[in-house]
Amino acid sequence: MHKSFVDRFDKTFNTSAVHMKTIKGNTFVLINSMAMHMDNCNLCVRAEALLKDVERRLQCSLHFPLYRTSDSECSEPDAAPYPDRNEVFREKWDCLSEKATETVLSALQPRAVFTGHTHHGCLTYHRGDIPEWTLPSISWRNKKSPSFTLAVFTPDDFAVSKCYIPQETTVVLIYVTSAVLLVSWCVFSH
Repeated sequence: MHKSFVDRFDKTFNTSAVHMKTIKGNTFVLINSMAMHMDNCNLCVRAEALLKDVERRLQCSLHFPLYRTSDSECSEPDAAPYPDRNEVFREKWDCLSEKATETVLSALQPRAVFTGHTHHGCLTYHRGDIPEWTLPSISWRNKKSPSFTLAVFTPDDFAVSKCYIPQETTVVLIYVTSAVLLVSWCVFSH
């Protein structure tokens, strides 16, 4: 990415490749996943320098999931359908590279990681005890069974709950049934 584009983006959105935000005593780190290619690009060099400044345990939000070979281990109700679940992920395309993942985990030592990009839900664990929630799409256009996640954080703990939205077919069926009942009532009540 060209330096002028990065500078314009940072200025327009008042952000940087690695951005810290504290809300009610909880510090969050938001990382521009494109800055984690670790290829010495201008954006990546800045991000690596900023990441090295972060030393405390933090919550981390990324667009790309941390490194994993596929969604095959995902068993959430909103996980990718088969056979898509077994498709091998391409590093730096479907997920962060293994090197970038290790850099993020080592630098931040996060209690939890929240990611997106795949449009499917997944709960995975890194290093045995670091949960990563890949948040699914909340749009019927991208997913038949959308959901969203509610998370509560305190300085010492966190709780995560997933909320499922009715499938589009269910909502359409409710509309059609309501319309039929309304028309029937109008016709037969007179």
